[in-house]
Amino acid sequence: MVLNLGLLYLLASCVLFAIAAIVHFRTQTLSLPLAAGITVLVALLPLAALFNTALHPRLLRAAARPHASALRRLAPAALQLLQALLATVLGTLLLQDARPGSPTARCLLEGRWQALYSAHDAPAIRAVQDALACCGFNSVRDRAFPFQGRCDETFGRTEGCRAPWAAALRGGAGADFAVVLVVGLMQAFGLIVMRERPGWWAWRPSSPRRSGLTGGGERAGGGGGGGEARENRPLLSAAAEDEEAEVVERQEQIEHGGYRALDDGEEAMPRVLPSGMGHERNAWAE
Repeated sequence: MVLNLGLLYLLASCVLFAIAAIVHFRTQTLSLPLAAGITVLVALLPLAALFNTALHPRLLRAAARPHASALRRLAPAALQLLQALLATVLGTLLLQDARPGSPTARCLLEGRWQALYSAHDAPAIRAVQDALACCGFNSVRDRAFPFQGRCDETFGRTEGCRAPWAAALRGGAGADFAVVLVVGLMQAFGLIVMRERPGWWAWRPSSPRRSGLTGGGERAGGGGGGGEARENRPLLSAAAEDEEAEVVERQEQIEHGGYRALDDGEEAMPRVLPSGMGHERNAWAE
């Protein structure tokens, strides 16, 4: 059984996108001090990487043409470099919030809670308190909701929201950092594999016409085992199949053209019999 790397890459990208999307919505629900632009870019990064990987072989073929423009020659490397730079920037920003005890994270949490309390954003503060089962920030009486009452007496909670809120921030930033890291590893993996098998991404079954080139079929097995050999032969990429098909067609044209020329020449050439053959037959007849 041939391992379909293209399908695995697609599934991994979808899983990473789902994780990043969940982190984004949780960040918005808990009003975490994590920029929405960062979480959105992290969610889009696996999809962009998937598109870049699928497009890379085609860009390489276009860049290898004799009369390719400078832009087409630079496009494959430029897109890969742009993806790597984006992943590096996002990973650096997320790592600051993912580290335990980060002073940057503490300042962001303090400023975010103060902004919510100053704006009397009751829905946002209550959403945090209800989701984390806490009251206030540093303590149950520190800038808690309800503003005119006692959160601990109203909801029966005894813990401030700083610690669980900071843990939620570290978890979200850590999950997004993991997504960025895995996307970077997948990019490196794709480039390494592409050197050995340029068409590893676009996998599809080869046609019966090309069975001789795929290593299976009648040439290898012959007889009744040809069907099983064709079914079990390794799959080729679309790009490799197209190139091999062109080679086969050219060879067939050359071979058929040569045979046709020989046949026509034989028909056009006069048939000359040795002069003595007729007399010998008459002698034997006598």
